[in-house]
Amino acid sequence: MIFIDARNIYEAEKEYNLRAEQHFVFGYKEMINFFAKKYKVIRGYFYDGAPHPSQRTPEREQFFRDLRQNGITLRLKEIDFTAISKPSQKGVDIFLTADMISLAYENAYDIAVILSGDGDYVALIDLVKSKGKKVWVLSFDSALSPKLRECADKVLVIDRMLDVFGKQRLIKPDMPNQNKQKADKKSENLINNKTPHT
Repeated sequence: MIFIDARNIYEAEKEYNLRAEQHFVFGYKEMINFFAKKYKVIRGYFYDGAPHPSQRTPEREQFFRDLRQNGITLRLKEIDFTAISKPSQKGVDIFLTADMISLAYENAYDIAVILSGDGDYVALIDLVKSKGKKVWVLSFDSALSPKLRECADKVLVIDRMLDVFGKQRLIKPDMPNQNKQKADKKSENLINNKTPHT
């Protein structure tokens, strides 16, 4: 089961691109494919604040459609972007926490993958682990809390796996096969044991 803290990943991606002078785009389809190679990915959940459908751009609607087509359930908190006050993302992390706990108690997964580097999830991870579940963290290095790194069963750093998780593959035109083999090898090295429920 995969739990995506969309705002955390988006902000970390933006920071990475500014710092590294890159145009990296995290690929959710590529992420699902990566874990599906050796694991039964039951479902992914995408948590974010979003405007009412009437206020969304066509690009944003297409992005949401693409997520659904790749087996990712949207868990959106509606935000009024026409309001005078600054839109708030409060409550989005509560959706993620509630789902991850309830599904652990229902024994719906063996491994939870959380896409976030937010240290606020440490207590959540400890609780889920106490139910006999394993928790992996997938995050950009700059956004990864040291406490989160310590409590996770496994940590995957996006910065070190750009060819695996990039929507726009960073492959040189003159060496496509060589780089693809390297990316596939990374996947094999990082996941060694097959577990039925992710």
